[in-house]
Amino acid sequence: MRRWLLAGVAVALCVAVTLVWAFTGGGEFWPRWVYFGFATVAAGVVVFGRALRVPAGRRRWLAVDAAFCGLLLAVDLTVYVLSGGGYFWPAWTTLAVGVLLGAHLVAYRRPPGRRERELIERVGALSRSRSGALDRQAAELKRVERDLHDGAQARMVSLALTLGLAGDLLRRDPQTAERLLDEARSTARAALDDLRAVMHSIQPPVLADRGLGDAIRALVLDLALPVTVTGEPLAATAPGEPLAATAPGEPLAATAPGEPLAATAPGEPLAATAPGEPPPAATTIGAGQSPLSLPAATETAAYFAVAECLSNVVKHAGATAAEVTFDQPAPDTLRITVLDDGAGGADPAAGSGLRGIADRLEAVDGTLTVASPPGGPTLVTITVPVRDRS
Repeated sequence: MRRWLLAGVAVALCVAVTLVWAFTGGGEFWPRWVYFGFATVAAGVVVFGRALRVPAGRRRWLAVDAAFCGLLLAVDLTVYVLSGGGYFWPAWTTLAVGVLLGAHLVAYRRPPGRRERELIERVGALSRSRSGALDRQAAELKRVERDLHDGAQARMVSLALTLGLAGDLLRRDPQTAERLLDEARSTARAALDDLRAVMHSIQPPVLADRGLGDAIRALVLDLALPVTVTGEPLAATAPGEPLAATAPGEPLAATAPGEPLAATAPGEPLAATAPGEPPPAATTIGAGQSPLSLPAATETAAYFAVAECLSNVVKHAGATAAEVTFDQPAPDTLRITVLDDGAGGADPAAGSGLRGIADRLEAVDGTLTVASPPGGPTLVTITVPVRDRS
């Protein structure tokens, strides 16, 4: 609406200056320069509007450059025509515009550098993982709603009806009421089991209580084939081991600017002190505790990834044994490998299971690689980032 209003104002002004020219006796038709100014503004709005609709990136910059150069060349040619011709000076503008556009086109077609490629891949991965995370969240909410509706909710409705009937029969037929109460008790237990199953599918309690390693060990106990779990998700210190110790007389790192450093004897825990203040008690790491940790979302993604891999081993691989191994190839990376002696031939593109694992891991900056030649064995490698707890 605003654009049409501005166009109407421009047309009205053009008509007005034309009338002024006509009433002042005519002569040289100077209103053409007014037309030219309004036409230049309108052309700029159109060409730059189209250029800015190009998706962000190097292509948009090329489109903006082309729009500017094209508009500049059109302005110069129009000025040359309106001013009566003569020496064709717009040739220099054409040459400059050609050189500028040619240089920009060469730069545009040049392959991006390593850093730019990494950024492009990272943006693409983040876009895919965000979309996949939203889709998975919606599907997970629907699944939980369906499980609660078909399981626990149905049982609770049955429980309420049974208790109501038992209450009506309590005085008239105590034996039947007692039988109904027993039935209600069984229904309540079944409803609790359904709720536990739904909770386990969202966040297994053992994962929150004991961590990823013990959760995987608990998971393999219920499988139909022997699975060996080796290693720990994160390297831990021995029980009661101090955070660090120094050589005799070696200074300690200060904790605040200007704070003096305390020295330790062999094996004595680190401590920084203020002037005249005795060293505080040593800070220790308990049994099985690590200075590194897995974010909750990463830990959950890794757990369900391993669970899906083991489920595929049981259902499809025809294996007689499997092994899950935890290790850290780098201080900020946790690697989990799932190896089985099955028939092999697993293809992430052929089914939704492995592809779903890869999408879920991608959302937490994890990766999934599958090596599964025909005849086996199958090796699935999961890598996820870890963070420093300090």
